[in-house]
Amino acid sequence: MSGLIELSFEGNNLTGSIPSEIGKLKQLQGLFLTYNKLQGHITEAVYHLSNLFKLTLTGNKLTGKIPGCIENQSMLQLLPLSSNKLSSEFPLSILKMSGLLYLDVSQNFIEGEVPSDVGELNVIVELDLSGNHFSGKVPSRLGELQNQQFLDLSNNSFFGQIPLSFANLISLEFLNMSLNALSGTIPRSLENLLYLKAFNVSFNDLEGEIPSGGVFVNSTLQSFLGNKGLWGMHILEVPACATVNPKQQSKFKEVLLKNITPVFTSSFLIFLLVSIWIMKRQKKGKPKDVERVPEINTYQLISYHETQRATDNFVGSKLIGAGSSGSVFKRTLSIGTVVSIKVLDLKNEQVCKRFDSECK
Repeated sequence: MSGLIELSFEGNNLTGSIPSEIGKLKQLQGLFLTYNKLQGHITEAVYHLSNLFKLTLTGNKLTGKIPGCIENQSMLQLLPLSSNKLSSEFPLSILKMSGLLYLDVSQNFIEGEVPSDVGELNVIVELDLSGNHFSGKVPSRLGELQNQQFLDLSNNSFFGQIPLSFANLISLEFLNMSLNALSGTIPRSLENLLYLKAFNVSFNDLEGEIPSGGVFVNSTLQSFLGNKGLWGMHILEVPACATVNPKQQSKFKEVLLKNITPVFTSSFLIFLLVSIWIMKRQKKGKPKDVERVPEINTYQLISYHETQRATDNFVGSKLIGAGSSGSVFKRTLSIGTVVSIKVLDLKNEQVCKRFDSECK
């Protein structure tokens, strides 16, 4: 067993703690213990395996802090520790692992600020700090990690502005800073990151205009939700900056007056004239061609809508007469009253005078 190179117990139901005897496997290069039920602290014996370059402990119930002696792992390249119960602060010793390519400590209980010296991880490709209790400002030195392709800082308590140095992450493909307390604007320089395909800053306190180039061209609304101060990008349905154009406003009023006012006026006149005609006919008694209208103490008001409905929108089948002043329709109203409805030709200036004469 002393010459063993890889040891994998992934996806089992292993319980208890990681045995310290594992430190005797001096030739071990890969240790895979993901998705078990291991508890307790990470034994320091693991970090004395000087040839180890893959250590995966994701999906267990490990507690405590990441041992400081991890800096002895000069060969270590992959270190996934996500979905455990690790706590304390971000270990400075990790920053001394110059060959580290992949670090995932997401979904733990690590707190405090991310050390500014995080820029020393100059070969790292993927860095996932999401789902912890990190606070403070996002270190600007993260922008020095030009080999980085994946950066997830989401679901923490970072505040302050998005570092302008992020524009230097020329290899970046994925950037998630959602669910924090970031403020300020989204740097327009991020448009220049040619390989960036996924960007998310939802549920922060950002404001200002959303850039429109680069990754933002194909971004969705979900990437910006929860930022009340952001605006722009109509394709994202984010509220646009409110502007008022006096010329457009004036033109709108002109169209409104030109089209709506005549319709309203015509409708009102028809309603008024029909009401007057009905009242005068009731006073004279029963006409020869119209059934007797019951005498009532108060006159029934007839709406334009009722008049339009009664005549089937003034169609010819209800027409009983036409003259120079207009057309006359005979129809039964919804209340059971049979009436004659005269639609006047308002283009003729003498119409109203003739109508008054007829009523007398």
